[in-house]
Amino acid sequence: IEKLINLEVLKGFVIGSSSKSSYQISDLADLKNLERLSIHIESGAVIDEKEFESLEELSKLEHLKISWGVSGKRYTDGIQISLLSNLKKLHLEGFPGESIPRWLEPSNLPKSLKELNLTGGKLESMDHGKLDHSDSCKLEIVRLKYLKDLNVDPEKLQALFPSLRYVEVKDVQNLQHLEWIK
Repeated sequence: IEKLINLEVLKGFVIGSSSKSSYQISDLADLKNLERLSIHIESGAVIDEKEFESLEELSKLEHLKISWGVSGKRYTDGIQISLLSNLKKLHLEGFPGESIPRWLEPSNLPKSLKELNLTGGKLESMDHGKLDHSDSCKLEIVRLKYLKDLNVDPEKLQALFPSLRYVEVKDVQNLQHLEWIK
């Protein structure tokens, strides 16, 4: 796959257990023209804590989707995902962590990021305890869906992401459905 240097869209890149697949995110480092990438982390996947640093090589990447088919702290606490400075859309599906990882805190999101979609998973709170980032985060669209453990306070969400223009919340712990456009 690393020889497809002109590839712009790659959907369905699977990281499996070492017995099933020998693919790693570092195999994508030469795909400099990649604009859209979808990664699925299967149960039993073996991921080095710095594996996602390879994404830094994909300077044209604008849309990133990561889906987890696993659960457990080793897939959230030990993994640092490097979000590129030109990333516009991030979709996390089945995120196994209960709290926001450091790389997803508003102050660490790239200024170019306009849309964040979180679908499914174990996330309990979007709050990380700080509100000192009003100038750094330019997120305009947030979609939170099928997060049965997540408790959402729309006012706090607006405080976390002051540039919000559109919010969709569906099937979370305290809200069945909420949609608003600013």
